[in-house]
Amino acid sequence: CFQDTLEAMVHLGIDAERQKQIFMILAGILQLGNVTFSTSTDESQPYELNEQSKDFLQRAAELLCVPADELQTC
Repeated sequence: CFQDTLEAMVHLGIDAERQKQIFMILAGILQLGNVTFSTSTDESQPYELNEQSKDFLQRAAELLCVPADELQTC
């Protein structure tokens, strides 16, 4: 199935570098799906990142080429 996807991308004219970028974005989005928040006691910040989600957020930030702190606050 993955090979079919790669072949379809080549057929559409998507080169290897662009494919890599697409897969990095998809992997980053999948990592964000593992990030969870909990209610905060600080009224100015209604939600806070769960401790176990920090690694997922960091990996997502790296894959999406954005700073993790900016990704966390958006």
